[in-house]
Amino acid sequence: MPAKNVLVVDDDPEIHQLLAIALAPANCLIENANDGLEALLAARLARVAWSRLGFERTVESVVDLILGMYTERRWLIRALALFARTRPEALPQGIVEQRRRVYEPLEAVLRRHAARIAGDDASAAIRFGVFLVSTVARERLLFADAPLARITPISRTDLRRELVRTLRSYLTAEAPR
Repeated sequence: MPAKNVLVVDDDPEIHQLLAIALAPANCLIENANDGLEALLAARLARVAWSRLGFERTVESVVDLILGMYTERRWLIRALALFARTRPEALPQGIVEQRRRVYEPLEAVLRRHAARIAGDDASAAIRFGVFLVSTVARERLLFADAPLARITPISRTDLRRELVRTLRSYLTAEAPR
């Protein structure tokens, strides 16, 4: 019988150990929802020669990274997203700070092109742009069965193209004052 994964949204190693012992007879593997997220993104970031990329390719690569993060371990990310929405009080301490650390490198690679970013605060614009792209990617890739996603059919290729266009347009557009 294949092993079953059990999602744990607690960073306490004692809880992990107790669950591992208790669930071993049922052939279950314990997986922490936070395990490896920073390492996974860091490894993917390291594969890209960011200093060689212009603004357009940087935007495309950032979108590809975001899409990849939602595609990899999709079931785990979906479970965590549902858990966070229904039980925010049960989330581990420091989860917001961890998410900030996960997304800081994306901000850094885009900030290299601050001259191309409209507005007074390039960092704030980048954070919002990444939030915008991440939100659309999460809803489309993790919750495709939700009504709004279902009435907005789009292929993965078209989703990527539109997210690249959205991020580029948002970052470079002059906001009315």
